Amino acid sequence: MEWLLCVSDSMVELVPSIQQFPCGGTYEVMATRPRSDLYMNLPALKKLDAMLISPHNDIRQEEKWWLPNPKVPLKGLSVDARKRLQQCRDCTNQILKAALAINSNVHAKMEIPNAYLETLPK
Repeated sequence: MEWLLCVSDSMVELVPSIQQFPCGGTYEVMATRPRSDLYMNLPALKKLDAMLISPHNDIRQEEKWWLPNPKVPLKGLSVDARKRLQQCRDCTNQILKAALAINSNVHAKMEIPNAYLETLPK
């Protein structure tokens, strides 16, 4: 999740800020802060991230660990394993729904520059 959210670090807006000179004077500068539309959604994304990180996660540190490689015992999954798997599925669905809603909301608020629209093929 940190890797996915790092893109939002460069989506900032400039706001006026007062800073102090070492000699005691003050001056106004423009400071960066996360865009307000993204800043509102970061707590929800962090909460969803925390749902995925649990003591039951066994992340393989092998080469190409992201490729699916299911390993099911010969006797099948235990009841606890099925519950954990279902919980992971439910969490993933919640995260997908929340991410889609956030993405849709942000896209709806974004203005499309006229210069971009003019470059599109007719």
